[in-house]
Amino acid sequence: MSTLYINVIGKKAGSCSMLYFFACFLLLSCSKKTNPTPPKLPDITQEGKNTFGCYVDGTLWLPTNRFELYPTRLCVRYDDTQRLNITCWRDNTITGKRGNDIIEINIQNITGTGTYDLTNAARVSCYIRLGNETSPLSVPTVTKGALTITRFDRAKNIVSGQFAFTIKNNDTNVIHEATEGRFDLQFDFCM
Repeated sequence: MSTLYINVIGKKAGSCSMLYFFACFLLLSCSKKTNPTPPKLPDITQEGKNTFGCYVDGTLWLPTNRFELYPTRLCVRYDDTQRLNITCWRDNTITGKRGNDIIEINIQNITGTGTYDLTNAARVSCYIRLGNETSPLSVPTVTKGALTITRFDRAKNIVSGQFAFTIKNNDTNVIHEATEGRFDLQFDFCM
């Protein structure tokens, strides 16, 4: 039969071991902490990196994944009617706000690089909805804006460019301004 012996350390030894434990704890907790890099607009590129960003009303706006059941955050379509559609979502549960943000740009007659006027309601619609704003019953009016396409490559399905616009929701009179917008996208892409 084996016997179990327990060695009880005296008070003085116990105090030293507690001091040793506390010193180790302090040393381990003093590791250099790095601050995460704050989010920023994506670089202006023309490689089909599937990036999108802008400032909306002066606040940085980047797409993030939507809710779990529908995880898409960015969709780009270009069809045979020469219509370009860019739709982006941002999940506000990250920021603690309610609802999701949406930015959508639809423009017809895109045939190549150049600057396109976004105030032409006959061929353009732009949409910004932040959080739990009510969705407009009518298409918002673009009061000023332009979209410049710097790369339009049908062979590689890449569209890149920059944009800025101001819209007014005709139902609620809410005005939103998108500035310093940039995108580098692949056609027919959703992620």
